Amino acid sequence: MEKPVALSIEELEELKSVWKQTKVKLSSMLGLRYTPHFWTAYKLINENKIGRIRLIHAQKSYKLGMRPDFYKQRRTYGGTIPWVGIHAIDWIYWLSGKKFKSVFARHSKLYNNDHGELEATAFCSFVMEDEIFATVNIDYLRPNDAPTHDDDRIRVVGTNGIIEVINGKVFLINNETKGVIEVHLESPPIVFLDFINYVRGKDECLVNAEDSFYVTLSSLLARQSADENRVITF
Repeated sequence: MEKPVALSIEELEELKSVWKQTKVKLSSMLGLRYTPHFWTAYKLINENKIGRIRLIHAQKSYKLGMRPDFYKQRRTYGGTIPWVGIHAIDWIYWLSGKKFKSVFARHSKLYNNDHGELEATAFCSFVMEDEIFATVNIDYLRPNDAPTHDDDRIRVVGTNGIIEVINGKVFLINNETKGVIEVHLESPPIVFLDFINYVRGKDECLVNAEDSFYVTLSSLLARQSADENRVITF
């Protein structure tokens, strides 16, 4: 399914109810887990290269261009936090292995190039389990002549080191590296083959139904926080 898997918490609960009855194999297009750079960061963290995670900062920056009409209305688009920010929220959840406890977020429709209700900028601030603090910044302000459509970044700070993903590369510094090093990228699973194996019952999918539901819920609660200008507790 496209992400988010629902545009409201009510729709999400309805979908979860049907899924629990049917137990069909469900995954969502949180496909950036399958990129070599994020997969490599995931492996390094699981190999304890930076110790216990304490801070995470993620970025999603897109070119806006001219979008179809469904982007211009909340009821069909869902909002920039659930549509774009969900990827960064997913990285935070996936890389840390921890759940969210609260969120404070804001978003703005200013300078959205006549795209109606579309928010051009947003940020989210999460408190997670184990007092991990995580932030996300999101924008549609990447210049049209930029070399890539998107600019995805994450910085993960641990007790023994720091990992940064930027421009499709992974950088690591810890007590062993004696300076910042660029890490060789690992080959991730193939997204559609992974799902086929999931359907066939061979393996668990890297993005399973439970992850799809939880990350969608997290993005919708962040959107609610931005709409209501208040902290939302999970």
